[in-house]
Amino acid sequence: MVPAIAPPPLPATAPPEPEPPLGDAEIAAQARALQLAPAGGTGPIRLMATLLRPEVGIPEISRLVAAEPALALRTLKVANSAFYQRCGEVGTVERAVQVLGGATVKGIAAAACLDRGLAANTGMAAAEQGRLRQHSLAVACAGQAIARALRPGLEAEAFMAGVLHDMGLLVMWALRPRTMAWRSARGEPLDAQADSHARCGQQLMQVWQLPVWLQQAVLLHHRGPLPEGSAGELCAITRLAESMAEQLGHGLAVEAAPPDLAEALACLGTDEAALLPVLAPLAGQIEQFSAALNA
Repeated sequence: MVPAIAPPPLPATAPPEPEPPLGDAEIAAQARALQLAPAGGTGPIRLMATLLRPEVGIPEISRLVAAEPALALRTLKVANSAFYQRCGEVGTVERAVQVLGGATVKGIAAAACLDRGLAANTGMAAAEQGRLRQHSLAVACAGQAIARALRPGLEAEAFMAGVLHDMGLLVMWALRPRTMAWRSARGEPLDAQADSHARCGQQLMQVWQLPVWLQQAVLLHHRGPLPEGSAGELCAITRLAESMAEQLGHGLAVEAAPPDLAEALACLGTDEAALLPVLAPLAGQIEQFSAALNA
């Protein structure tokens, strides 16, 4: 399905005409339009849904990645990047997956999904796309680092949630480009009244049939009662990761109120002081991983 093409935004010299809040049916239709599958390929969304099945092992991951040429090329580039100190040593997808590990390859697939969505969204200015991409990668790296320190079993999930947590903005830009351009040009919060990027993102994940834990992390990455168990811990990690990304200069002016960090810290049984060792090296990690993805 060809992604819906949004009309170009009007010059931000006059306020746009008031638009109705986004309805569930409208969001779902845009989510289906953003399936992002190229001709002759399954696309990153279906691939991610498969990769996130707990029973999928390294051999199956290698086979799936090799079947998607663009993803296979990016995986090889990352494996041969300076970040992994193996420049020119990795020549096959199978070896690249072994070097990187399944968790990183799943993260690369999520980044491919984000990039494909940005490329399809003609309503969003290039500068805005760049900020969203960098913010998402920063939150992903921060989430992975927090999980590694506090909940090692959630590293892969934290990275995926970080990459995809703001995908709802793609829906809002596609469906309300004039309003979004007006808010963006003035540095106003991109969420307003009933329109929420978290709600749009959760519905996007739902239509794409991605796991419930990912839907919850996207919906609750700013605020809201946390679910019990590992799903709630993942939501908490994503909230804290977004805060860290903002502290390092990779924030987005999306909501007027900051994330609810007190509940997130309590959920993980920690405090801000305990996260300082995670924050200290994070800027360099974000820069290195971004460079690896762009190699």
